[in-house]
Amino acid sequence: MSVPALLKQRPLSVWLFFYQFYNRFEKAFFVIVGVIWIYVANLIRLMSVIMLVHFFGADIFFFAHSILGRIIFYVLIITLYYNVFTFSQISHSLYRSVNKMILQAWHKLKERFGNDRKNQLNKK
Repeated sequence: MSVPALLKQRPLSVWLFFYQFYNRFEKAFFVIVGVIWIYVANLIRLMSVIMLVHFFGADIFFFAHSILGRIIFYVLIITLYYNVFTFSQISHSLYRSVNKMILQAWHKLKERFGNDRKNQLNKK
């Protein structure tokens, strides 16, 4: 991860830690989502720099890296912060839907492998 990505990851974690609206599981969820978001935002920034240099030559590197790449990165970071800290109700619904999907998948796996385990024990 690059320096801008690391510098944006730490404040997100700290702000979520002190933000009283979420419980600890939601905070952990948003830290994980935030780290992934920041990583992808950095990849998008790097890919835009690479594509601009590829198509327009090395002369555009400074503009692509220092100006346009940072604009893209910071717009994506501000979007993340705005969604997590302003739209708390939307964020809660995102957490609940992901949590529900994980629990459903867990119960299906438990049901499937639990029944297989019971069948194996009954055969012995």
